[in-house]
Amino acid sequence: MKIIDRKFLQELQVGQLINFDGHVKGFAIDSREIKEDMSFVALKGQNTDGHNYLDQAYENGASLMIVSQDWWNKNQTENWPLLVTEEPEKALQKIATKFHNTIADFTLLMCVKIKDRFGIDIVVLSGGVSAGEYDYIPEIVEKLGFEIIWHKIAMKPGKPQLFAKKENKMIFGLPGNPVSTTLSLYIFVLPIIKKLTGFKKIWEDTYFAPLKGRTKRKARRYHFVPAKVKEVNGEYKLKTVITNGSGDIKGASKADAYMIIPPETEDFNKDKVEFFFLK
Repeated sequence: MKIIDRKFLQELQVGQLINFDGHVKGFAIDSREIKEDMSFVALKGQNTDGHNYLDQAYENGASLMIVSQDWWNKNQTENWPLLVTEEPEKALQKIATKFHNTIADFTLLMCVKIKDRFGIDIVVLSGGVSAGEYDYIPEIVEKLGFEIIWHKIAMKPGKPQLFAKKENKMIFGLPGNPVSTTLSLYIFVLPIIKKLTGFKKIWEDTYFAPLKGRTKRKARRYHFVPAKVKEVNGEYKLKTVITNGSGDIKGASKADAYMIIPPETEDFNKDKVEFFFLK
């Protein structure tokens, strides 16, 4: 296991070290999660200030506490092991870029990076939202106090995705594959952005046209299928664009529309298929 010591921090030039000659094996931004040989990062948010919990972090065994220069100027004390820096968030990001012991450390870094965007209304992420070993976005948004409104959608492509909300702040966790991401952007993200910015028209227009050829239907999911649209005598005609799945951005780029194929539990008329244009 890698450890952080005084030499490591001095070489990284992230701030002024005070009364620190120990080592650090992990980080936390919640003083209640601090254990022996961990570093507490005092972050100042909209509702809470981590500097108010330095006592608790030290009592729980923090070997180093990362504090802001502003706090230090008002509270100069050499009773605690400190790293004094202009912005604790930026210091943690710089340290964590060089230092990862566990997925927990990386998760914490992502928490800080997302928290750093809290001045805006919507954060859009891509990847890490499924159910694999390294899909840590759901854990991160919950650590940040967000309520997960949905996680996984009955659609293909794009099933593994997440939407979370905290007051007027929103986080979209979109799939990692490019085709799934693009589709999710059209269906979920752009309409909400348009709504928030005062657009009267927030949804893409949909049309109906006959489909040439065959298409697969899913048992319980809506299937969004890339298509070429041709206008013949004032009427649209659809043809499926063959791709190699949600990672095939080159294949999908040949499409100019997406067909909306309902699940097998719903009626489907091949001569009247709903679709919307890509822009």
